[in-house]
Amino acid sequence: MIRIQTAYNENTNKYYVNPEFLKSSELLQEVCSSLPCYDFSLEKSELIKEIEQYEQEFKIIEIFSDVSIELLKLGNSTEFPGMQDEHIKSLNTFLSYLVHTSEDDRELCNKIAQLTEFLKAVTKKLELWREPYFSKRSMQEGEDILELLFRLLYIVTMFKENIQIIQDVKCSETMTPYLTSDDNGIQLLSLAVLSNIANESEIQALKSNDGIIRYLVWAVSMALKTECEVWDIWSLTELAKIVKQVARNDTNRGLLVQHGVVPLLVEIAEQGETDEQYEAVCSLSNLLLDKQSKSQMIETKHWKIIEILEKLAKSPEEAVQNISKEALCTLHNNQTQSTECLQEITSEESNGKQSISDEESSPEEIKLLSWNIEGLSSVNIKERTSAVISFINSERPDVIFLQEVIVDTLEMLSRKCLDYTFIESAVESYFTVIMVKHKVVQVTDSKIIPFTSSTQGRTLQKVECTIKALPCVLMTSHLESMKTHSDERKHQMKRALHHVVNASRDRTVLFGGDFNIKDREIREMKGLPKGVLDLWIETGRNKETQFTWDTSINTNLKLAENQDFKPKIRFDRIYMRHPKTELVISPVSFQLIGQEKIPTCDCFPSDHWGILVHFDINKSNTT
Repeated sequence: MIRIQTAYNENTNKYYVNPEFLKSSELLQEVCSSLPCYDFSLEKSELIKEIEQYEQEFKIIEIFSDVSIELLKLGNSTEFPGMQDEHIKSLNTFLSYLVHTSEDDRELCNKIAQLTEFLKAVTKKLELWREPYFSKRSMQEGEDILELLFRLLYIVTMFKENIQIIQDVKCSETMTPYLTSDDNGIQLLSLAVLSNIANESEIQALKSNDGIIRYLVWAVSMALKTECEVWDIWSLTELAKIVKQVARNDTNRGLLVQHGVVPLLVEIAEQGETDEQYEAVCSLSNLLLDKQSKSQMIETKHWKIIEILEKLAKSPEEAVQNISKEALCTLHNNQTQSTECLQEITSEESNGKQSISDEESSPEEIKLLSWNIEGLSSVNIKERTSAVISFINSERPDVIFLQEVIVDTLEMLSRKCLDYTFIESAVESYFTVIMVKHKVVQVTDSKIIPFTSSTQGRTLQKVECTIKALPCVLMTSHLESMKTHSDERKHQMKRALHHVVNASRDRTVLFGGDFNIKDREIREMKGLPKGVLDLWIETGRNKETQFTWDTSINTNLKLAENQDFKPKIRFDRIYMRHPKTELVISPVSFQLIGQEKIPTCDCFPSDHWGILVHFDINKSNTT
């Protein structure tokens, strides 16, 4: 490293042909590649730690990226790679070092992600090479360069904090054409990168062909059958992660199941290391989002999906335990409960707990509940969630918007609210859920719209459905919290209201949630758009139902005892937009719920009151 740094500093213009620089670079790369990529031995770990320490002093990653930028500028752009043999060899050396160091160390990977000029040069060169590459005007010696560049981009995009950087250098447009490459490896790398950086709307437009899905499944099977020393191109963790990302696309889910990925994922989940288990269960969870695939996975008993997930739900590793519980929730949603769930439900019912009646709500009304259930507080969370469940099973709303849901509370809800379909936003530490009653609501489409500028992972959840034969759009969100994020919150509200206003004109739109917003901020936005109604106002502005977050009454949030000011704010709201034709439903009552303390723990179900709205259905619009 000293020799590389010295030669680099002394040869500012032509360092890439300096023999001392090149020989030292080759030796350093040989050291890094002397152990298999996915070797988890102590020797490999110590080597990576040494490189990480030396990088801080000698900055070899920055030097090699600078040299690579210069080399990528050389040569004839009408050929691929269009550069002299010695430059091809040098570029291979530098890129191989960047790949080997970054795939084993997140810190070094993120260091590469910050080198935007290098990433821009890579993207530009991939674009210039596209035509000669597909026209076969290529040199055999350069094929490794293309794979190394794609692999480097893939490694960088494995970490969420780098996604925006890669999106900013316009990587999507450049890489999409390579999905049709004759090289399966290039196809798979392209698909992996594009799947990593695509948002929820882009992922549906990202089509992959039958051949590349078949190759991905084959790669998983090969990695399972062979030792890492033989099959070190992809690790099991990496392949399972690619399956997880690719399975975000509706079409791909069916292809993956068709080509046999499920039993392979189950085997990884059963026998793999912790990281492998986690990614395998994440992949299974995504596959379960497709109704047909879900039915096949449930009906194919020898796959033992429920058995494996129930076992992993008791894993000592918290991440594996939580994702397995989430997958079980998705399964239980549409399917007879597993033995454990049935035993729990039967036991609770026999102890006199709330049983669920088959009696449906009136055909002439719709009930909507919106509630932030305070999942971010672990204090008395089981008792509080049980109180929420009791209210749901007693009042039986047709539609429910929940905010601040976590995996554990989702599991409790899905086990005990058996008449509901659960639609979750992207599950992070906490998330939103839309619950709709099976026999009343038919869901036709569901989307998650990310707020990309959010620092708190906030999204807009949107569901198209019919409620008692009436076409509707349901939307919920938990907008950016805290006073300091007012501008971001208003930006998110404007985006959400844009979706409300521009929803199909033949549908009623209901948008509710914890908006964290104040009346002053609504005024700063110049009020609500024309046609968007605030249901608290529409039902009479009752002062008793105005404030949904009221610290003068709700003691869940412990304020300083000597604090005189007890804030109360209308954070939670429900908005409505009628269809263009005529009024289909009318709000007739607006109630706050959850205002009674739970006797066993002397606290409220949440630090927010829930909102329960009753709508009358206009009889002239029902068939």
